[in-house]
Amino acid sequence: MWSSAVEHIHAAHRSALKGDSTNARLHATIAKEAIKDAARYMSDDEYEGFIDQVRKQLRGLPE
Repeated sequence: MWSSAVEHIHAAHRSALKGDSTNARLHATIAKEAIKDAARYMSDDEYEGFIDQVRKQLRGLPE
C-alpha cells in the first residue's frame, strides 16, 4: 500500500505541474484511498510512522 500511495502522490504532482487537474485529482484520490486502506491494518504507532513518511514525501516534492 505504501508504494501505491507514493506512486499516486507523485503522479498527482506530475499531473498538477502539467496543468492536468483531472488526472491530478484522480491520482490524489487513489493515493488517499490507498492510505486509508493501509491504515486499517496498522496499529496507532505504525499509522503515525506511515503518515510521517507520507508527509516527508509531500514536503520533498518541488513546487
